[in-house]
Amino acid sequence: MMGFEKFTEHVLEVIHAKVGGAFQIKKQMVTKNNNVKLTGITVVKGEADIGPCVYLDAFYRDYETDGMRLTDSL
Repeated sequence: MMGFEKFTEHVLEVIHAKVGGAFQIKKQMVTKNNNVKLTGITVVKGEADIGPCVYLDAFYRDYETDGMRLTDSL
């Protein structure tokens, strides 16, 4: 089982491989209103200023506790 940092890097690599150069994919730390810090990945097309952010924390907890295979979530 991999740690959270390796998990997030692996997710980034898999997504980047699937979408190629059409999108910018970045890891991003986000502090929510209640001061909870989450790790997400943002996907932005071209030079756009906005794009979705998918938080990986819950996916990692599922992977860690339920034994979910990493490929199940990708």
